[in-house]
Amino acid sequence: MILNIMMFVWIYKVNTKISNNQNDYELKLINFLSDPNHITIHKGFPANEKVNLFKKNLYWYVSDQNEWPVSEFKISKLLGRLRNLEARLILKKCDIAADGETLTDYGLEEPRLKLDINSSFGTISLLFGNKTRNNQEVYMLPMWGNQKEGNIWAVNKSFDDAANISTIDWLEKDFL
Repeated sequence: MILNIMMFVWIYKVNTKISNNQNDYELKLINFLSDPNHITIHKGFPANEKVNLFKKNLYWYVSDQNEWPVSEFKISKLLGRLRNLEARLILKKCDIAADGETLTDYGLEEPRLKLDINSSFGTISLLFGNKTRNNQEVYMLPMWGNQKEGNIWAVNKSFDDAANISTIDWLEKDFL
């Protein structure tokens, strides 16, 4: 009986420690994504386009030499996807080589989409790669600063659709 209780306590502590580490990571990610003030979207091949979105006095603008108002619908959609990001852990970046794979296999060596997000908590980059096998998700690698390690996640493709639009589509239609 005592041995069973000790075993239960040990299993609980191990699971709680793992859960807390995962929760810490997720809380850190949530903090960075909850209230951004500047977002730079880098689109890789074939577009090679960069879009700077920034918040000024509670309004969002596209900055490219000028301050053009951003479509409230488009920015709300992107911010909503950031705040409610649902990610599924695929594997740790350091385990890729052990599995005989590279970041290229996930489309993350040269990502087709990268978001640099600045908030009061600092800067985070979200790298987006290939679609998963079910075509409902894309691979994502969050990077803090010059971090070398990280986890590869799968996120719903609707997030990718909300961010991967042209500069002209970001603009408020009344402005045009």
